[in-house]
Amino acid sequence: MAEDPIVELKSGCIRGSIEDNIFVFKGIPFAAPIDGHTRFLAPQPPPSWTGVRDTTQFGPTPTTKEYPPPFEQYLGHEVIIPGNEILNLNIWTPTLSKTGKDQHPVFVWIHGGAFLSGSGAMPLYNCSKFAKKRNSWSYDQLSIGIRGIHVVEG
Repeated sequence: MAEDPIVELKSGCIRGSIEDNIFVFKGIPFAAPIDGHTRFLAPQPPPSWTGVRDTTQFGPTPTTKEYPPPFEQYLGHEVIIPGNEILNLNIWTPTLSKTGKDQHPVFVWIHGGAFLSGSGAMPLYNCSKFAKKRNSWSYDQLSIGIRGIHVVEG
């Protein structure tokens, strides 16, 4: 495993990395940015792109507050990465095979934080150890706080 992996999705191609013999893709948009006129609509598909999109770094994270004591000492500091494409996911997988004996379970994990804190970029949620057990992990990041749960009547 020497070259960075490239995978084709419906939206375009992505380039990940190899970390400790695990294929890793970070910050893959699973929906269009939620801003402006799309703020209160159901998520839309992500816009397509041309070329190969770099997914070796975490994508934008929701705006959050730091965890209050004593939780911060256990969970760590919030990771803030600015941007509107906060509906993104991170994937750790031991293989890239679509068929055959290399197929394995995929676990989907949504971060905690009581809809007020947390993101997929926190070191606590690195799933490489699970991927070494022959499972794939998808770590989804959601819109939280006022941007994610505020309801407007009418």
